[in-house]
Amino acid sequence: EADVLLANDRRKQQEICAELSHKVQQMRAQQEEMARLEAAIAAQKREREIEQERKKREKEMCRRATDKEKIKQHYAEKQWKREELEQRHKQRLGELKNEMAEQAERDRERVKHRQELLQERRLEKKALILQQMQEEEERQKHLDAYWQKFAVTAQF
Repeated sequence: EADVLLANDRRKQQEICAELSHKVQQMRAQQEEMARLEAAIAAQKREREIEQERKKREKEMCRRATDKEKIKQHYAEKQWKREELEQRHKQRLGELKNEMAEQAERDRERVKHRQELLQERRLEKKALILQQMQEEEERQKHLDAYWQKFAVTAQF
């Protein structure tokens, strides 16, 4: 009977041992599975981060390319406006030069006309003075002749 009790104890211990061994194996399997899952999750997270970083770099490259294009367009537009303004200035300068040349020609014509009028007036005045002098001379001659005609001759 002691052998039976001992055999029962031994069998119970073996059952407990087998059960504990089974639980240990289960725990190890669970731990291995957890480690695999954690590793898979970490790998997926790394892949996601790498993908996000790649997308971020692509987005940044696109943004820079867009900004570069906008800057290029801005400078091109600025250059076009500068050239257009320069062209307008050149055109206006040409117009002003033409206007000034035309005005200078009109001024020369006006000065020439005034000089001609002034010369004409001078000649007229000169002719008038000459005529007055001749008339005065004629009058003086008539007066002298008159005085000689009627002059009292005194004899002593």
